Amino acid sequence: MATAHPGEGAIELWHAAAVVIEHDQIDHFPRFAIQEQAGQPGASRRAVNLISPPMIDYDGRPDGDSREAASADAGVSKAYQGILAERFCGPTVPRPPDRVSAEAGDGLAYVTWDPPCLDGGSTVASYTVISSDGARISVPSADFRARGYAVFSGLENGHAVNFTVAATNATGAGPPSLSTANIVPERRRRPKPPQPPVSASVEQRNGTLSVHITPPAADGGSPVLSYRFASMPSGKRIDLEGWDVIHAGASDPVVREISGYSLDPGSTIAISATNAVGEGKPVILTLQK
Repeated sequence: MATAHPGEGAIELWHAAAVVIEHDQIDHFPRFAIQEQAGQPGASRRAVNLISPPMIDYDGRPDGDSREAASADAGVSKAYQGILAERFCGPTVPRPPDRVSAEAGDGLAYVTWDPPCLDGGSTVASYTVISSDGARISVPSADFRARGYAVFSGLENGHAVNFTVAATNATGAGPPSLSTANIVPERRRRPKPPQPPVSASVEQRNGTLSVHITPPAADGGSPVLSYRFASMPSGKRIDLEGWDVIHAGASDPVVREISGYSLDPGSTIAISATNAVGEGKPVILTLQK
């Protein structure tokens, strides 16, 4: 038996010669290996500490190590590379969504969140949004990816409510997120379409458009849910939706890359904001010739 240095724990070496026991993925060479020594079988094996080898050649092996390298910079030999692809636990439920927030409307709320950082080894299929009153709605993952928010309707005006969100994959439902701050749905004056975006810019490079949009100064009493990008004389229109749209602000504009969309020099571009009421007036740009 060989024991690792203090702080690294004890490691029992029961394998045959030249078997790598532990691999360091940062410096790309084995920390411990078994090598043969001259002498009688059974007493000829020794643990060699390779953490600080005296000399390392171009492929990360100590000088004099006769083992074949799997590749020029690999520290795991070909015979053991399959271990890197092995799963050491089965799929689990997803972690909770993050940055859950809500904004009140008239008898409803717009709820947004970040997808879980860990999906448990299985793609998230849906989300469940739960109000503090106990009501819940299910949101397919594809719908959330496209829109970036969920509409939770049927709420009582004047009554404070908050929300949690849980993700579900093939294994099951994960734990709920932290709750949002309380919001109070209320009847408002009739909302209006939003004002034009404060500013917008478009750059074209190799058939890809880079679009920057700063949200309107006034949303008309309802959050901006999408932006319409239209060009003339082509007549092409694209609606931009998603998490970044509903979370955009003066210091955090919407930034999108639109591929496969070419514009002729001198084209006129109209970019308008849309809320729950409808589409507002556009800001007009002209692509430089």
